[in-house]
Order: sequence, then structure tokens, then C-alpha cells
Amino acid sequence: MRRDRYSHTATAALIAAVVVLLSSPAVGVETYVEDFTTTTYLDTLASDALWDTSEGEISLHPFEIAQVGTTATTGNAQNVTRHGDYLFVCESGDGIEVIDISDVTAPAVVGSYDTPGYSYEAVVAGDILYVADDTNGLLALDISDPESPSFVSQYTTSGKLRGIAVAGDLAYLADRDGGFVVLDVSDPTSPALVGSVGTPGLALGVELDGDVAYVSNWENGVQVIDISDPTTPSIVGSCDTPDRAWFIDLDGDHLYVGDSGSGLQVVDVSDPTDPAIVGSYDTPGNAQAPTVAGDYVYMCDWGAGFHVLDVTDPTSPELLQSYDTPGYAIHLELAGVHAFVADRSGGVRVLEVCDTMVPEIAASVDLPSSGRGIVVDGDRAYLLLAEGSVEVFDMSAPRSPASIGSVDLANAYDNCWGIALSGDILYAGQGRTLNMLDVSTPSSPVLVDTLWTVWSDDPIDYSSISDLQVYGDHLYAGLHSSSIAGLEVLDISDPTAPSSLGYTGDILDTYFVRVSGELLYNATGAEFNIVDVSDPTTPGVLGTHTGLSCSALAVDGDVAYTSDGCSLQSYVHALDVSDPSMPSPLSVYNLGFGASPYGVPFMVADGDVLFVLTSYSQAVDVSDPAAPVLIAEETSPGGSRWMGEVAGDYIICASGSAYANLQVLQIYWRKSDPSRTLVQSLDIEGAGEVVKRARMETEQTGTIDWSMSADGGANWVTVPPSVGWVSFGDDYGSELLWKAEFVYDGDVEPSCQSLTIEYDDVTSGIEDAPRSFALHQNSPNPFNPVTTIRYDVPATGGDISLVVYDVAGRTVRTLVDGPQVPGERTATWDGTDENGARVASGVYYCRMVAPGYERTAKLTLLK
Repeated sequence: MRRDRYSHTATAALIAAVVVLLSSPAVGVETYVEDFTTTTYLDTLASDALWDTSEGEISLHPFEIAQVGTTATTGNAQNVTRHGDYLFVCESGDGIEVIDISDVTAPAVVGSYDTPGYSYEAVVAGDILYVADDTNGLLALDISDPESPSFVSQYTTSGKLRGIAVAGDLAYLADRDGGFVVLDVSDPTSPALVGSVGTPGLALGVELDGDVAYVSNWENGVQVIDISDPTTPSIVGSCDTPDRAWFIDLDGDHLYVGDSGSGLQVVDVSDPTDPAIVGSYDTPGNAQAPTVAGDYVYMCDWGAGFHVLDVTDPTSPELLQSYDTPGYAIHLELAGVHAFVADRSGGVRVLEVCDTMVPEIAASVDLPSSGRGIVVDGDRAYLLLAEGSVEVFDMSAPRSPASIGSVDLANAYDNCWGIALSGDILYAGQGRTLNMLDVSTPSSPVLVDTLWTVWSDDPIDYSSISDLQVYGDHLYAGLHSSSIAGLEVLDISDPTAPSSLGYTGDILDTYFVRVSGELLYNATGAEFNIVDVSDPTTPGVLGTHTGLSCSALAVDGDVAYTSDGCSLQSYVHALDVSDPSMPSPLSVYNLGFGASPYGVPFMVADGDVLFVLTSYSQAVDVSDPAAPVLIAEETSPGGSRWMGEVAGDYIICASGSAYANLQVLQIYWRKSDPSRTLVQSLDIEGAGEVVKRARMETEQTGTIDWSMSADGGANWVTVPPSVGWVSFGDDYGSELLWKAEFVYDGDVEPSCQSLTIEYDDVTSGIEDAPRSFALHQNSPNPFNPVTTIRYDVPATGGDISLVVYDVAGRTVRTLVDGPQVPGERTATWDGTDENGARVASGVYYCRMVAPGYERTAKLTLLK
């Protein structure tokens, strides 16, 4: 930093140097330049953001991962699988240990099961834990009492079982030297071979996507296997990686591969028959398991701990931070704000990897009609619209969603509900019709066929699909209202030609269905049900909890959350479902506001956080589901969110009612620490002379709110960069301070690399500025085709927003958005929208928002 004093008698060289920074300085002006390479002017007591002298910038602190709990394990922790409040930890030769994580700060071993071999991976399906147990093949354990797992069955494979995935009635196995194996586990007590195919290398891990399985094959990279006919799986593609592929994780069109010595490899699988490496990051250790969360990958790296990589651009992963565990990080599972790390000799580590924030609308896109369903797959969001269509959005930049394609459904009427995805086939409900759409090319979805699903051919029956869930080769359709409401199960082993398997009418007015293993959870307009779907031809109700107007449903482990609301008040009910025959109440949480007029709540469970989506969305701590606690609540209404999905740091919502839009709510902070946002200076006017005005130039990225004080911090004035001189008015003084407050929008990291301030004791040039903000009536009014809008900006200047809205409150045109110099200003509107298209004649509203000021004027466009 430096401070220079000069006048008209100063040397030409000094004047030229200053002119480079700010043109035409006034007589007696002083200049302060800060490059942040020293902390001479840093007020450490008033500042909590990062003043980084090594980088020469000020910015937010990066988020700091912190260990919140740990527990030792009997053997080497190899793999972790979370199920509600329990972790099932594979410990190689020491079998399975069960860890209670209801208190993440004090995880405790509460049970175990000594498998006969070396346990490598485990997955939960309903009340069954499937374990890959090396030479002993597949073990099925009953975990209906999680603390006392018990033997159900064993299937010995020909190889050494390392990886496993379960979907519906089938288990897909990576059997090392035994290749790829498919088992029928519809009866967990008696698994049976369905089909198999040899792989060129050692099959170690498996990921599923509809009719495709991706198998990591050690020194032979990744094999792509067609499982549309599970009796004859076949290799249809492959991608050789530089080193040895074991752990893999799939997110949309990208497969993330832990490739040992070559680090993270990113494989584009948009065409499964031609997978190709498109990005990589060479980690310092031995890359193990990658775990994807939206735009971030958590990469276990053996002795180097693990790393957080930004994969916003999958072709160019960037390191955000690293965390060194004491053992050998091999696998982790994310749940909400926590990561549970299998650290081999270091046991299990519980880390806090992000912060829950006040839910905030990060983006909103108007839709032609209400959103009635949403499914998110990687960077794609598929929205079912009430008008009878599906719209596809690119979500690669969550704060700037872009519509890339759409398709009309079979009919055009307002009775669309329920959407589900299986591979490249999207299922959309429309009245009693099930639409099948091919979305292999997301920008050009194609309607393939339709099916009348309801078990009735009565033309006057108005039953309709209310929700759809895919689990393996089965599609579960909730049916709502009239005499044929209930649940239907369809066979989608041929995804484009579903066929009905079974139906139950014991459930009335189904709203939502959620499936896990052999159990289906169902919310109706009057009760909550648990349904046995082990035999899909005869689904039957196991247990019921009545007396609730259940209009929402979320399930996490042994706890189900449902709603009970009316126009006066809304509630969330937590139910214990550990005994499926007898769901029992745990707690009732009062949302604190009525459901009307914004609709009843929708809920998403993510780890220990329950997000309740309605007009004022809430984040609720349910680490103890018997005593939910509000963490944060949205501060302004956003319309009725009827459904949504978590995608990394966001929930992608389909909104209905009069709002009719796609909304993106940010719910987590992962990249930066948003709680430490302020940098403030010490007095930069060392001579103690009076300062009456100042102006500022910065080299910065992102949004930073700048302000200055001439009286030592007693009074502050907003000073936007590059808008000219700003007066301190009657609050002038001889102690000049500046401060910067960083505003992180979840996309662009705010930072400043240099700051230049000019100041003096002169006020000429701004005395004639208006005394306050003001918006004046446009002229002419009515108008055609152009009108002029006058507005005033006082001497303090400031950020101004001037936006034209239609009568429904939708944005038509943004005329002004940013810092404005003092004075009487004007803006013109030519009757066009943001895309340059002429708008219809009628009434519009122009709204001005400035610091401490808001006003709306009525505009009338005539044609």
C-alpha cells in the first residue's frame, strides 16, 4: 500500500503515475493504494475475512473441514455404508461392525457380525445388508435389528467378490477374477444365479444406470456392460485408464474413477458404447474411492488423506482443499453436512464438510405452467409440467439453469403428476396415462409410447397417477382419488414396454411412494402406510398410521417424515418405522406457518437435516428425530414448492400455483466460509486532515459491498467503485477508514487484488445532487412505443435496481442494475422484454430498489 500527496506544483512524473490509476484528480487530492501484500492498514479486531499477504488479495476464508467424531474399529475400516443412525463398516478379515451415529460427536460400536471371509463392501436394501465377502461370495444379513445382524443366506461365487450393487430383485456383483455376475435376490433367503459375463481384468467395483452397468477392472480400466437382459449380460464398451481402476462413482454422464497412482480420472459415458477420459487430477497419494456431491468430488487418497475437488468443469478438476486423516483413507460416504470416512487403521472418522445455510433462492426460471414433478440426473433436470409436457434444463451452472429441450406428452390437460428416470427412459404420469420418453439425447426428448396404467377400463373413473418410483426393474405408481386409487407395480425390464404386475386398492388417495428393498412407504390423504412388495404381483399393507393428512414423505433409515397441514397450520410428523407392522409416532414439529396459500410442505431428508419446502422453506436438525430443531428459515416467500431433489449444494424445485417456475435453492456452503465476510482498515489518513469526499477504484471479482467512513467509523457511506466522487455530507472528519463485505453467491468467489482511494476536503461538483433517492412517473404515460423513466440518486450514490414487471409479477425487463453516480438520472423502455421481443399492450409496473428506498410506478403501454 502507499499514500501520496500532490498538487498542481507536483512533478509531471508523479501526476502521470496517478493518472494511470484515476483520471483528472482535483487539487489537494490524496491517494491511497493497497495491494494487500502487508497488513499495515489491517484492523485485525474488526476483520474476520481473509487478508492474504502471500496472494496479495482479500477474500473469504475457504471452508475448513473439521473432525467432529471418531471411533476405533476392531480391524481395518475398509468401507462404510450408512443406514439412518447406523454405519455398517466392512473391516476385511474382521467382518462387519455396526456403529451408532445418532450422536455424530460420539460414534459408538454397538454390534458386529463376523463374516467368514474378508468383507470389502456392503449395501442396504430394506432390512437386508448384502456383503461382498471375498472368497465366501455374497452374504445376506438381516438388519431389522441393526445392532444384532443375523445370517440370512450365502451365495458362493467362483471368484473373490469385491463390489456389489442392488436394484430391485437383482444384485450385480464385481467378482474379481470371476467377472461380472447377476443374482436374483427377490427371495433373500435363496439367491439364485441369473447370468454372468467374464471381464478382461479383475472386476472390483460396479455402478448402475438403468440398463447399463459400469465395472472397474483394475489394470483394464472400466468395462461397460449391457444388462437389459440380465440373463445374458454383455460388454458393449470399455475405457482403459492409465493405472489401476477400483472404486467408481457415477453422476449423470460422467463416471469418476479412483485410478490408484494416476489419481482421479473423469470418464464421459454419455455414449456408453464409447466411453472416453475427458479430465483427470493427479493426487499425491494412491487414489481410492471418489464420492460425488454436485460440483464436488471427495477423493480418498490412501496415506494422503482425502481431497475436495471442484468438478464444475469435469474436464478440468481443480483442488479446493485437502484433509489428512491419521490412517489410510480408502472410502467415505456423504450424508448432509457430514462425511463418514473408512480410514483403515485410523478407524472411522466423522468430518463436517460443509455448513447448512439459510435456504436462499439462487435462481428462478419461469415455466409455461406449474411444475408437477422433477427428477435430477447429473447436470440435467427433467420437469413435468401441468400443461402436458416435459422440459429439460441444463443445470451445469445451478445459478443459471438453461432450458435445452422439451416434448409434449400424449394428451394436453392439467392432470400431470409423477416422474421417474431409469437410464435413458423417463416415465411421466398424465391422468391415467403413463408416458415413456427417450432422453438419451436430453436436448431432443422423444415420446416413445404410452400405457393406460390403472386397473380399470371404466371411462368415467377419474383415478390418476400421483407419484412414480423406479427400483430395479419395477416401476411403482401411486394412484390418486376416485374408486380405483391405490398402488400399481409395473415390470419395466423392457423399459419402453411396461407391463402391469400387481395392484392393491387397500391404499386410498396415494400421494407419494418411496421404495427400499422389499418395503414401500406410502403417504395418502388420510394415512401413512408401509407396504410389502417382496412379491410385486401381490403388494400388501404391513402397517398403517392413521389420522394424518399426509401430503409429503421423506424416509431416512428407520425414520419416516410426513406432513399434516391445513390452511391455518402445518406440521411435520416423525414416525419410527423400524417395525414395519407398527409405525409409531416419534415427534410432531410445528412449521410455524399455515399451508395456505402456498401449498402444503414437501420434504427432502439429507443426513441429519430435513429440508421442508413450501413458501418459507426451512432446514430442520433431525439428528434426534424425537426432538427436531429449526436450523434456518428462508426469509422471503418463494411460492409453493411441490417437489424437489438435492443436487450438491442446492435443491432443485418444481414450483406451482401462480408462480409456475423452476427454482434453485442453495442449502449448503461448501467452498467458502460465509460467516466471516468483513475486512476493515485502520485510519488511512495519517496526516489527520479533514476528509469530505472520496472515490474508489478496485481490481476485484465477484460481489463486494464497499463503504467508507471519514469520522473513524461512527458513520459509514456506501462507496461503489468506479462511480465518481461520494460526499460524506455532515459526517466528514479526519479519520478515514474503508471496509469490504464479501457477498458469495455460491458461484463466483469474491476477492479483491488491489484498491485505490482518492480523497480530499472539497465538496464541489456534488452539492447539486438530489437529497434522496426517488422514482418519478414515466413520460409519456400511456406510451407507444418508448417511455422515459426519471429517477434520482443522492450524493452518497449506491446500487440501483430498476425493473419492469407484468401484472403477474414476472420480470419483463431489467433497465438498471448496479452502481449509479449521483444526480438526476433517466432510463428508457421501448416495450420489449429481455430477449428483445415486443410485449403485449397493457399495464406494467416499474420498481426501483435502492439502499433504504423502494417505490413502484404504473406504466401503460398502448398499441
